[in-house]
Amino acid sequence: MSAFRGADWVAMYPIAKGEKVIMAKRRSLMTMMVLCGVLFVCLSPSAIAKRSRKPEDVFKGDIVLSEKKFPRKFKSDKEFVKHMKKVDTKTFYANEKGEWRFRYMIFSKAPVGTMTAEISYYDITDGNAVKVNTFALYPRDEKDRIISGRAKLKPDGDFEPNKKYKMVFSRGYGHKPLASTEFILYPAKGSKPEEKSNTVDF
Repeated sequence: MSAFRGADWVAMYPIAKGEKVIMAKRRSLMTMMVLCGVLFVCLSPSAIAKRSRKPEDVFKGDIVLSEKKFPRKFKSDKEFVKHMKKVDTKTFYANEKGEWRFRYMIFSKAPVGTMTAEISYYDITDGNAVKVNTFALYPRDEKDRIISGRAKLKPDGDFEPNKKYKMVFSRGYGHKPLASTEFILYPAKGSKPEEKSNTVDF
């Protein structure tokens, strides 16, 4: 005997006791498979990495620049990342002395591995990288991946307004860059442009 209920066919024959056990086991097995699938997704390396990415991994190989001081500490990694994205600056205007001052936070691709590193600046205004200056940097620990400091660039021939520069962090001469960023220097706001200005559009 059988009957139709809508589009679904429903068997009206009695189910044997053994068949009931088999069906129950199948349901249990399917439930376990679903739970295992959910657990795999939640514990997969990519899912874990996405939830627990640290600032040094989010900004890996980048240098964040800011006109203001960085906070001494953050409530969480999420707050750290949020603040860095908010303050990151790529253009700077000279102060009353004609200097450019800013704070930087380096997010190295790997532990610095040395107690004497370098920051080099390159003029990339015309598309070619021409080194203009190099400064020594002394990390607190060889295992550091996040290093902060401050820079003061003077208009003494190395740095000029209306030019684009690249800042590169490395372990020293001959070593590959561990982090870098680019920025543009402008004259003081409200200052009169020079008659023979070498202004370049970016």
